[in-house]
Amino acid sequence: MVGLKAPYVSGFLAFREVPFLVELVQRLQEKEPDLMPQALG
Repeated sequence: MVGLKAPYVSGFLAFREVPFLVELVQRLQEKEPDLMPQALG
């Protein structure tokens, strides 16, 4: 489970959910750089 701190605003779901995804991708890049998707790298 991920705790979301931003309030829900209709039409702006990405602003609420993207910060933890960015952190996840950054951790992946640090630990396993060979696993980075080409679309994000």
